[in-house]
Amino acid sequence: MKNIHGGANLKFRVLTTCLLSLMFLHCAATRKLPTLAKQPDCATSLEGYYEQRQQWNGKKPALIIQKNAEYKILSGRVISQTEKGVNFDPDREGVLYDPKAEFFAFDRIEAFIDQNGRIVAGAIPNKLSKTISLELHLKAQSAPQAKPYKLTLKANEPFGYCIPSGIYEVSAIHFIDKNGNVDIGVGYPTLEIQIIKGHSNYIGHLLLGHSQMAARDSVLIPFKIGARPYGAAAAGFLGGAIGGALHAASNAAKGIIGEHLLYFGAASKYPPKGKGPIKYNLLRQLP
Repeated sequence: MKNIHGGANLKFRVLTTCLLSLMFLHCAATRKLPTLAKQPDCATSLEGYYEQRQQWNGKKPALIIQKNAEYKILSGRVISQTEKGVNFDPDREGVLYDPKAEFFAFDRIEAFIDQNGRIVAGAIPNKLSKTISLELHLKAQSAPQAKPYKLTLKANEPFGYCIPSGIYEVSAIHFIDKNGNVDIGVGYPTLEIQIIKGHSNYIGHLLLGHSQMAARDSVLIPFKIGARPYGAAAAGFLGGAIGGALHAASNAAKGIIGEHLLYFGAASKYPPKGKGPIKYNLLRQLP
């Protein structure tokens, strides 16, 4: 005879875990949209490109070098800098060892991060990077009670979805790293997307992080912790440092741990992936 109570208790525990630990993240009432890769003949589509520029949240200035097949991060002081490299004085390593200042050529290091946290030369290696996917929930204005659609945008890749026409509000923004850690955007301005029937609706080039492009607009998105499947220690920090002591204290009281800056740009000649003619309906921030 089956243990009815045991089965009921198991279902209750699973449901409770879902509600408490992942709540609106994985148990969210959202709808999936077919991608253009799976539905290439879609007449009405939402398209664009999502770019993430790596940010540095460690000590700065810093150098990343490769030593004995491993990456080593050197923090310290910039003595001088040229187009070819930097004369750098690394911080003391312990009580007995203080590395001497030396010239590091840019073509022989992995990355150089200046005192402002900008990546001046090279790139942060994938092993040390914190790639962040962007998850947007879109709620239709014409059906506010309906489940929102979920868009998953992978870093540094184009995206394309088949979607019903209408005006949509971005009802949720999630930042997800490669380990499944999730941060949730809070308190950001209203963002809106218009989708015209029978067109390939280009919503723009979205860029997370420091922008070097001529951005049409940008929005500051404070965020708080949503989920840490393997614990906070394993998660590290997904990026977006808060500036200013008073500002940081105020946000910390609300559970906010950082801020991301999302830029809205546009390609001058975007080649549509959908079947319909191109229509520039860029993501916009409402006043």
